[in-house]
Amino acid sequence: FLVTTDFHWAEVLRLAGRLGKEVFRVALNPEFHRKVIAEARRGPLGMILTDTSFEPRFRKALEHLVSPRVVERIRLVRYRDRKQVRRLLEEVRSVYVSPLCAERVGKLPGRVRRVEVEQMLSSDSLHELRNNLLFYPLSPKSYRSARGGTGRYL
Repeated sequence: FLVTTDFHWAEVLRLAGRLGKEVFRVALNPEFHRKVIAEARRGPLGMILTDTSFEPRFRKALEHLVSPRVVERIRLVRYRDRKQVRRLLEEVRSVYVSPLCAERVGKLPGRVRRVEVEQMLSSDSLHELRNNLLFYPLSPKSYRSARGGTGRYL
């Protein structure tokens, strides 16, 4: 299985086709968008992420919620581009750092406020994903256990 959000749906669907995997779509916690928008209304907001390829879709989704002026205050950079990250941290008053790269980004300058969301995914979406996985029909397949034995899925 692969699990993704709407913003990465197209890429993950292509990957799933190549790998022969099923894709489950999960929704972001609505609190995430509310916090991003609230911070962008206050001033420039940076987002440090592992991947920024979804940026056009993200901006378009936000434009349905707020004015383009607010959306323009949001700047996305990849955490691996250290030069862009340094420049971003000099220009913004608050920043969201993806949990996927937070450790690699490290400590933020004292004047930059970190925007955090307790749970990135919607509770309803997680519940639905759990149910889909719990009740997913498994066909009998051989597998090798951690101890080296073989068995069958039931």
